[in-house]
Amino acid sequence: MRKFTVLAMLAFAAVLLFFWLPAEVDDNGQDPGAETAAPPSSDTAASAPGERVITLLDIPIRVSASGDLVQDTRIKQLFDRFAAEHTEEPVDGWKQSILQTYADQLPAPALAQLQELLNRYVEFNLALQLLPLEGAPDLNGVLARVRELREHYLGKAASDSIYADWSALEKFTHQYLDIMTRNRDPAQSEAELEDLARVLPEPVQERALSMIRHNDEEMSVQRIAKVDPVAYGRMLQEQAAIALIETQLLFDEPSPEFMERYEQYAQERQARLQENVDLRLQQDQLKDLRAKYFSGADQLRVETLDRAEAF
Repeated sequence: MRKFTVLAMLAFAAVLLFFWLPAEVDDNGQDPGAETAAPPSSDTAASAPGERVITLLDIPIRVSASGDLVQDTRIKQLFDRFAAEHTEEPVDGWKQSILQTYADQLPAPALAQLQELLNRYVEFNLALQLLPLEGAPDLNGVLARVRELREHYLGKAASDSIYADWSALEKFTHQYLDIMTRNRDPAQSEAELEDLARVLPEPVQERALSMIRHNDEEMSVQRIAKVDPVAYGRMLQEQAAIALIETQLLFDEPSPEFMERYEQYAQERQARLQENVDLRLQQDQLKDLRAKYFSGADQLRVETLDRAEAF
């Protein structure tokens, strides 16, 4: 079986980002198919009776009276903080142990639920790194695919709750493309974008500012805009896309024990696929087969590896 190398795929993905095509924007900086308003952050929801707040790394995490985790955008903010503090260490080396530091602060149900969400957050971010290989046609296509993957890897409820502020970032992305397309003054563009970024919900501010920094690093290529507007639009599209899917998580190759099981799974998978040509039946069988060899979020990792092998 062809062995999957995560780091090589990530490098290839970064190169292919350049070939995404620009999307149209209207006079208000909004793509015609994009959402026009961001939903209120779940952080502002009224606290239920008996609910309490536990602060982890200066981030308030809500727990219900029954000890269950209350899902909101602060959970993703906590996971992003974990990633930022472990940029030199492969995520598979710390994701199962980092929450044990807070075992004496969190009720057992909330701790288990937070661990499950962290595992799924990791797998979602790995899946995003393969997105450029799918050849998403424009920004709307990219955003739609990100939403689809997020709901699949995290589940609909968690996707809607811990990423509730993401629609505000999507709107900012369209504003970014509009401002950079119609305004050729780098200083004025950067100032206008920073003003817009500073009023975004806190959990997505840094990603918006990262989009601006990507642009600032390449300001000199704005001369391309006058010579080749299409290439300029493609460059802007690349910068926006990178900012939306980039992660501070460090991915390494799976463990030898994992790969041994994966090879066994892959051999049986190949036999199953040869037996059946019905795509729906194949997907059902693959789901059962992944559950036979793997459990929990590892099943999502296997699904991502299967997707990678298709390219």
